[in-house]
Amino acid sequence: MGSKISNFLEEHSKAKIELWSYYLSIYLNIIQRAPGINKIYIYDVFCGEGKYKGGESGSPLVTLEKIRDHYYANNNTCLNIEIKFNDNGLSEIEKGKKRIDRVEHFAKSIFKPDSVEINYSDFDSNTILTNTINKLADLKNDERALFFIDPWGYKEIDPKQLKIILQNGKTEIILFLPVYLMYMFTNKAISEDNFPGGKPLQLFIRELFGSKTPDLTSELKYINSLTKQFKNYLTIKFSTSFSIERNPGHYFSLFFFTNNKKGFQKMLETKWKLDEQNGRGYKMSVNKQQASLFDTTHVSNYDELVYDFIKKNKSVTNVQLLDFGLENEYLPKHTKVVLDNLLSSDKIKLTSADNKPALSWYIDNDQRKILVSLKQ
Repeated sequence: MGSKISNFLEEHSKAKIELWSYYLSIYLNIIQRAPGINKIYIYDVFCGEGKYKGGESGSPLVTLEKIRDHYYANNNTCLNIEIKFNDNGLSEIEKGKKRIDRVEHFAKSIFKPDSVEINYSDFDSNTILTNTINKLADLKNDERALFFIDPWGYKEIDPKQLKIILQNGKTEIILFLPVYLMYMFTNKAISEDNFPGGKPLQLFIRELFGSKTPDLTSELKYINSLTKQFKNYLTIKFSTSFSIERNPGHYFSLFFFTNNKKGFQKMLETKWKLDEQNGRGYKMSVNKQQASLFDTTHVSNYDELVYDFIKKNKSVTNVQLLDFGLENEYLPKHTKVVLDNLLSSDKIKLTSADNKPALSWYIDNDQRKILVSLKQ
């Protein structure tokens, strides 16, 4: 199906699984408390070995561990969950054994609530994605789906399939791609029809960008252009990415697609948890300690962006400030700091728009309405 996977959990894979783990925990809690939602589907369609040679859990086992923890943390309750684990490859750890059989073997040792159903399959990429598209086409109003797509390359991914999966408006996708390889070969793949092995990437880029080309100035700008184009192509409300440095200057990237503002905000919270400085990515330094991918100066102009936003509109509501922050991939707490600084500098004023005392910015409170405007 793809290239050979590592027998051991490498640093970039740790970051990938950590993000999946954080977000899944948040997702389960949100859906558990969401009125009118009775069932969720979780798909891990390239789920790998289940457990690495070093004993670390892969994505399917982490999924089950988080569901187990969620169950116990919610007074032994859990909504209905249907999980699909799929992988059609042979194990690199146990010769002659299927990867999916290893997943099932290890999964049986993890407690599973009665409301959780697990299905295992070893379909090829096209079959599993086609089957999933058909399944999600019938998703009911009280159902939601979360998709984790972690192929060993990009050849198995067709943007058209992603677009169809997201059409129901009830599905979120986390997609993992080896950006460093794609960046390395994109120019040749789209300019040379006979470039050896370049056809899958050529089809991928041409389908996603049409007659345009991604930004090839650097790998990080390439990631940014993919993120923006995914949003346009998939016709979704929200798209973001989280970059993971593989080697100095070379990156993998997780892409997140959703139509749900709350889900997008929670993914941003997950990113900021992993990168407390800038919420953009994960980098392994020489001493193996996490550091930000980006220097502070690259994103430190958020205060100017907020001020210009208020100035341009003359006055803005707390809801508009929330949306502006999310659009720029900042959380309400970051916007609050900027507003506090602008207020202390006597540049803005705060007034109530609902006849209640305006004692705070209420950025993440849809029960209040306040106005922020420039001070004359």
